[in-house]
Amino acid sequence: MDYDFLMPGEQVIMVGPANKRQAGGLASKGGHLYLTNKRLVFKAHAFNLGSAFDEIPFSKIAFSGNTLNMLMPTPNMIRVITTDGKNHGFIVTGKQKEQWKQKITEVVQSYKNSSKNEEQTIQTNNEETCAAPSSEADCQTEKTHRDTTETNYQQNINNAAQNTATVNNTMVWIIALVPVIGALFSFGFLAFLIVNIVLCTVDENNLKKAGYDTSVLGNAWLIPVYLYKRAEMFHHSKAYFIVWCVTFVISCL
Repeated sequence: MDYDFLMPGEQVIMVGPANKRQAGGLASKGGHLYLTNKRLVFKAHAFNLGSAFDEIPFSKIAFSGNTLNMLMPTPNMIRVITTDGKNHGFIVTGKQKEQWKQKITEVVQSYKNSSKNEEQTIQTNNEETCAAPSSEADCQTEKTHRDTTETNYQQNINNAAQNTATVNNTMVWIIALVPVIGALFSFGFLAFLIVNIVLCTVDENNLKKAGYDTSVLGNAWLIPVYLYKRAEMFHHSKAYFIVWCVTFVISCL
């Protein structure tokens, strides 16, 4: 196994064959997944399209766990959410899934605990250094900068892990009810499709303006896929996805 990507002091903890789900969730690329003591690395086979090397430093990981897409069932997929809100899906060998989940959780938590202890040690040393009156102003400036950086980092993690419950869902609920509205007013299928796509596009643009990465949502014209992935992205219940599917079936009767 070629470990030429390792940095000084970096060691491989676990490795295995895996597929990485592409943005939008409609395609994947094969390769190997590596868990080191510093990051999660995916190296694609040479014949795959797109980037051949993807890495996720532990400092950027906000959540890792299971994911199951009802439209494209992949029970062996592990989901990793980074602090910038991006979703990364890795399909591993079934027998290794639980081991991957456990190892990733353990190693990432150990890394973050170690980093936190180092920060506390540095902070203590800085406070001791700042005891000298001549450096009081400089130390106060440094402390303010350090506190601001830590606050911003923690906020990014919370936003990614919790995916902000304040996100506006009005538009997606309108989308969920469009099939029934279309049936009541006798919309043609083309008009129904156009209305759905327009509303999905508007919702996606609103999310972009709010600072969210919508690349994982796929194309707006794949309406049920968009709704499902949106719910998954924000850790919502799949209610509006289910309502759309039910109302679509009812409108077809």
